[in-house]
Amino acid sequence: MKHAYRLSKIMLILFLSAVFLCPGWLAPHSIFAETGSVIIASDTSVQVGDSMTVTVKYAASSLGLIDGELRYNPDMLKYVSGGTSINQGGGIIKMNKTLTGETSQLFVIKFKVVGAGSDFFLVNTFQLKDKTNNDLGTPGASVKLVAKDPVVEPAPEDPVVIPEEPAVDPSTETPAVTDDPVITDENTATDTKNETAPDTLWVFVGAIAATTVLLVISLVIVNRRK
Repeated sequence: MKHAYRLSKIMLILFLSAVFLCPGWLAPHSIFAETGSVIIASDTSVQVGDSMTVTVKYAASSLGLIDGELRYNPDMLKYVSGGTSINQGGGIIKMNKTLTGETSQLFVIKFKVVGAGSDFFLVNTFQLKDKTNNDLGTPGASVKLVAKDPVVEPAPEDPVVIPEEPAVDPSTETPAVTDDPVITDENTATDTKNETAPDTLWVFVGAIAATTVLLVISLVIVNRRK
């Protein structure tokens, strides 16, 4: 009986020692696995011909590896820059990055809008790990994009310009011609007649004198012959 009592006492002491020395054996515990996140930001409404930027942000308390992709509609958008690679057929841009414990990583991807339509940007994550290679999940994100044809406004009509008449310099203005009869100064006309009349009279007198002389000479010649 005493032997059994001592054995139970020893077992109790060992049990209590195990509880105090290694409480984790009996105490329940939980393992919290951290997960990373990804967000995508862009314009949601654009026009054909615009340039646009899409920003993809991965975040966690510690990032070590990112293996993801951005999907888009190649009929609407033309890739310009920002991804780590792009598939030959278009439509998928790879986003791969090895990190050393950073808390965030941005991928700034630029496009040119080449066609109208409505579609989604999609982010798929294949691997996301921290710097100690712990898995951070495979987060995803999406955003809708609407691209429209540009609105063509009608060209404004040219205003009607009425030409202005050039100003006339009074000093160079030609006097108007009228049909009014020319009024002659009577005094001027009389003076003209008076100036020309003596000349005509002397011619007439000279002619009479010459005729008279010729008649006298003719009579003298006739008398001598008789």
